[in-house]
Amino acid sequence: MTDASGNPVAGHAAQGGSMTAVQTHVAGAAPAVAQPAAAPAPYTPPPGFAMPPPPPVMPLPLVRRMTSNMPAQKVMGASLASAIVSVLVWFYNQSPAPDLPFEISAALMVIVTAIVGCVVPPGRKDQVEEMVSLADLQRAQANRN
Repeated sequence: MTDASGNPVAGHAAQGGSMTAVQTHVAGAAPAVAQPAAAPAPYTPPPGFAMPPPPPVMPLPLVRRMTSNMPAQKVMGASLASAIVSVLVWFYNQSPAPDLPFEISAALMVIVTAIVGCVVPPGRKDQVEEMVSLADLQRAQANRN
């Protein structure tokens, strides 16, 4: 097989591949210089094809401002329950009984945390003071700086 200039081509290029670094050995001829591959043509949509409209701009979410900076009572109760379960599992694993598998201790922690989070009532200070859009909050912070 030969290339466009009549030089013999071997290897991948002979099988229809691209010629990137194929060298030819013809008696008395200089080696062929590999030509860079042409850039692919830019994509053109078929006739009659219309691009879909851009997605709608979603409004920024609202931020809840609490009346206090203290953590909510429900969150504190659930966090404390998780810590207590961790300590109890550790004590159980120190006993001569077979160790509690990690999967079971993790499941116990999730179950107890969910139950305590549902049972503990919200505190008096755990009320939402106002709803503020994120854009308004960002503007207020920028004005402070």
